[in-house]
Amino acid sequence: MAITTNRSSRTLWNWLLSSCLIFQLIGSSLASQALSFTLEPQDAVVPEGHSVLLQCAGTASIGRGGKSKSNLPSSVSIRWRGPDGQDLVIVGDTFRTQLKDGSLYISSVEENRGLTGAYQCLLTAEGVGSILSRPALVAIVRQPDLNQDFLETYLLPGQTAYFRCMLGEANWQEGVKHSVQWLKDDLPLPLDKLRMVVLPNGALEIDEVGPSDRGSYQCNVTSGSSSRLSSKTNLNIKKPSDPGAENSVAPSFLVGPSPKTVREGDTVTLDCVANGVPKPQIKWLRNGMDLDFNDLDSRFSIVGTGSLQISSAEDIDSGNYQCRASNTVDSLDAQATVQVQEPPKFIKAPKDTTAHEKDEPELKCDIWGKPKPVIRWLKNGDLITPNDYMQLVDGHNLKILGLLNSDAGMFQCVGTNAAGSVHAAARLRVVPQGVKIKKRKSQGHSTKSLQTFDNLTKRRKPFNSGEQLRTKSGGSFPFPDEDDDLDVNDSGTTRLRIPSGKLPKFEQPLNDRRFNILNAGSALPLDNQSKSYEDDDDDYDEDDPAKEALLEAYKQGEDAHKILDSWQQSKSKKSQQQKQSPASPDSPEQDPSVPHPGGKPLDSGLQARLPSQPRDLVAQIVKSRFVTLSWVEPLQNAGDVVYYTVYYKMNNSEREQKMVTKSHDDQQVNIQSLLPGRTYQFRVEANTNFGSGASSAPLEVSTQPEVNIAGPPRNFEGYARSHKEIYVKWEEPTVTNGEILKYRVYYSENDSGADLYHDSTALEAVLTELRPHTDYVISVVPFNRNGMGDSSAEIRVKTFSSTPSEPPNNVTLEVTSSSSITVHWEPPAEEDRNGQITGYKIRYRKFKDAPQVKSTPANIRYFELSNLDRNAEYQVKIAAMTVNGSGPFTEWNRANTLENDLDETQVPGKPIWISIHPGANNIALHWGPPQHPEIKIRNYVLGWGRGIPDENTIELKETERYHILKNLESNMDYVVSLRARNVKGDGPPIYDNIKTRDEEPVDAPTPLEVPVGLRAITMSSSSIVVYWIDTMLNKNQHVTDNRHYTVSYGITGSNRYRYHNTTDLNCMINDLRPNTQYEFAVKVVKGRRESSWSMSVLNSTYQNVPVTPPREVTVRLDEMNPPTVIVQWIPPKHTLGQITGYNIYYTTDTTKRDRDWSVEAFAGEETMLMLPNLKPYTTYYFKVQARTTKGLIMLLSRLWYRTPQVQPLQCRSPTP
Repeated sequence: MAITTNRSSRTLWNWLLSSCLIFQLIGSSLASQALSFTLEPQDAVVPEGHSVLLQCAGTASIGRGGKSKSNLPSSVSIRWRGPDGQDLVIVGDTFRTQLKDGSLYISSVEENRGLTGAYQCLLTAEGVGSILSRPALVAIVRQPDLNQDFLETYLLPGQTAYFRCMLGEANWQEGVKHSVQWLKDDLPLPLDKLRMVVLPNGALEIDEVGPSDRGSYQCNVTSGSSSRLSSKTNLNIKKPSDPGAENSVAPSFLVGPSPKTVREGDTVTLDCVANGVPKPQIKWLRNGMDLDFNDLDSRFSIVGTGSLQISSAEDIDSGNYQCRASNTVDSLDAQATVQVQEPPKFIKAPKDTTAHEKDEPELKCDIWGKPKPVIRWLKNGDLITPNDYMQLVDGHNLKILGLLNSDAGMFQCVGTNAAGSVHAAARLRVVPQGVKIKKRKSQGHSTKSLQTFDNLTKRRKPFNSGEQLRTKSGGSFPFPDEDDDLDVNDSGTTRLRIPSGKLPKFEQPLNDRRFNILNAGSALPLDNQSKSYEDDDDDYDEDDPAKEALLEAYKQGEDAHKILDSWQQSKSKKSQQQKQSPASPDSPEQDPSVPHPGGKPLDSGLQARLPSQPRDLVAQIVKSRFVTLSWVEPLQNAGDVVYYTVYYKMNNSEREQKMVTKSHDDQQVNIQSLLPGRTYQFRVEANTNFGSGASSAPLEVSTQPEVNIAGPPRNFEGYARSHKEIYVKWEEPTVTNGEILKYRVYYSENDSGADLYHDSTALEAVLTELRPHTDYVISVVPFNRNGMGDSSAEIRVKTFSSTPSEPPNNVTLEVTSSSSITVHWEPPAEEDRNGQITGYKIRYRKFKDAPQVKSTPANIRYFELSNLDRNAEYQVKIAAMTVNGSGPFTEWNRANTLENDLDETQVPGKPIWISIHPGANNIALHWGPPQHPEIKIRNYVLGWGRGIPDENTIELKETERYHILKNLESNMDYVVSLRARNVKGDGPPIYDNIKTRDEEPVDAPTPLEVPVGLRAITMSSSSIVVYWIDTMLNKNQHVTDNRHYTVSYGITGSNRYRYHNTTDLNCMINDLRPNTQYEFAVKVVKGRRESSWSMSVLNSTYQNVPVTPPREVTVRLDEMNPPTVIVQWIPPKHTLGQITGYNIYYTTDTTKRDRDWSVEAFAGEETMLMLPNLKPYTTYYFKVQARTTKGLIMLLSRLWYRTPQVQPLQCRSPTP
């Protein structure tokens, strides 16, 4: 067994070299790296005409089969793939050359020659496979777009000027730096750092402009070796004496923030510059709450007059940011969304795996990132498209069914999102059945670009963890190179193979008196040549307590030979026990699907004990997607059978899959996940503890064709058009099975809302009358002549926000002094907000004066208006704000400031009176304020207790005069106290005693009982009728009140349900999918009360096959009995179920309904009926209907026949 060491096993190596015992007891190794990159190509952005060198290098090692296996270096070859995804043909290429070391050299990167794009390095090792590197982008430096609009700007002195430079920041090339220099009047502009700043996007901001700033401004942008000038912007300074210059002006934005999508760790700048008169103040909010700039660790800072900069962006920084500009005239918000993306990181990387042919290995891979990474699998550098045999499990693991030898190779898991990509490789080796796979621990390998959350495989250190073994001279054993190998053979002896010139001189360990035995030679016995393979994904049993005890004894200085003898004896006993105990199908040392696990032929005695082939293999059930098989036990040696293995494959395919039964009693299996309309071969083998018996003869079975419904629509997507509309579009299904008659778009609010739908005959639809700022779950279903098809994948779309539709609630004004009024409010109801509340706008004015404006963050519920005039009436109203603007204002609320500030140098007096009204579990209180109104009251303190005062207390507002104490005990004495409070302290209390009343009878509403007797009866391929009984109704089951019923239905096993409301005790559910099982439940709803859901019932719609009436109906006279006619027909060509009988309808009056016709019914399969005693010379009309086990088949179009008067007449064709 080959062992590749690492640092954590350094002391293990020293100990292994010191004693043969350790070679016997320890058998662990880390998995070798089969193929990996040591250098991957990197992105390159260069000026046109410059050269590029893309470097690539890697290593490979090939492990020999067998216990003497070692990892040998292998040569690797390098190929390159170009921007078109194809291998580059270097020969004859004028611009691209592959160097001897494998690097790709592009002599001159030029536009329109196919040289730019993504390049990947393909690393190949013969006998191992190939892996693909990360894509390296080669691009030509592009100049950013510059501002080319000539502008004339007019500002007042003291305002802020903003000049644009570079545009389209979102499209700037990554890694390209641009140098910006500003010019004024064609000369370089010296920056006044107190007033001027160049923002990260190159824009120039000048605060407090004055006459000296008048002039023409433009920027000069240098990228690499080229420079460009923007257009000019003229700045003009208005004189304060200009007409209207001194008038107040509401804020307006020169520039507002724009949406930003950045990677984790980037620096983000949100521009915000505003002007107004007076000059507005800039405030930043995130999701409606103020940002904290005072924290010492804050990553938020202000650049210029109001732009926000976020350093080292993190995921928690994602959100909606509002720049709020406010002055006394108004406040205005500008909003932008910041999305912080996180590059993919491995949660679990794939590991090297060895598996038997026909196994079903699963390569595990899980990657996290934001947005969610797209996971792809590659085999030997080529993309794997999921199919019947290579399937994605849970969207990220790769499972291979019916493993073939050709499946061996290098597999890569690649995760990609907008922020980057990662990839990890693992080798899959395939060995013949019966070859033992040695179990070993390993750490999954990934390339250098791997970022992983995996913890390294932690091994228990067998001795002196972290310390080297000391020698008598105080030295330590040298540590061999990582290429040194250690082999263990079947006889229990070990051989160390060290390359020439690397054998060290060892000194005797302190605890090993037998060191000279080991040091006498440089090599131990030769390798055993029996073949085995190592599985790099499984573990040894390192938790053997006997082994641990022996290791501990050796560390304590016990005789190594005695310890070795003891361990060999225990190992021999264990081996005998394993031979005596029967093997299970899951044993890692044995594959029971072959005659002998070691690959050796069975002797004649064991061969005779193998079972013969299972008998009578038949397909009991054959459906479109599964087949149920059964068989009979073998004739010979059936008692030795432990389990059965069923092998199956599609005709003309080499890939055979298998299913193993749990015991010998299981002689029936259900093979699922088959394809409809295909032919499969099945065979069965009986398995014993010592091998597999003969195989049954192959059984060919063809699955049924699929019901001809349409497949799911493709590329379904949608987006919001407004706060009330969502636009969705899709492409026609790949499989239509005929003409698509219509599409039905289902949509609901979130996951719990009722399903609504919109029908469309086009490949698009507009959903209208939606709620603002609401998530909708949307899917689309096609309909063809066979009914509902497969649904598309669900998408989630959120409508835009809008301004609030209602003002804030419960607005109150509290006069707090002679110069201040505090405004209190509650936000609008959730359904009236129409988006995230970003703040509140307060307008206030002294009576008949011009209003002023204050704004608050969204998380504030009160605001103090200060610096007001004494003894003046003020009017206040308030509105809620979203990013879309302000909603409606409340009505004006009025309050008068005090003439003089109230006295707080003394405590308030006692409330002058208190009135108490008891209830069964509550007490209502009403009181009057203290006698001296000139003393300030901040609030009231209400106390109560059972028999004693102030057992509980609560603070009430100064303006309150009424309160109810709730959740009290009935028939209990309470003492109530009330006192006024200000900053000086509490005033004297007023007390009262009261007793609550006896508990009042509660008229609890009668609970609604669950409907019972729920039945679901299939009517057709697309409809099912549901019936139930309401036990709360009278015997005639007639609903007389306002109750209704809600029926829940959905495909069995699905977590999505649809709902149907009805006032009847039954309902027809239409537009169901053919040949599909549905689950139904019902509940009763009355007002705000509702019952629990009833027990569920299941039923399936019929398969959507054509249904025809009886054919070729004829009517003729019975010549032996003239008053009698004979009706004959041919059975229907297509039916649902077996025919159980027929109904023959006849009448002389065609105006009658079908149910009023005379009818003759009989059971059986006869196709003729004699109708006697008909009236002569009378025209009769006939219809024939078939009855089946599934119900009635449609009636035939009517025929008519006139009975003869004397001579029989001929039967005529159907009525025109």
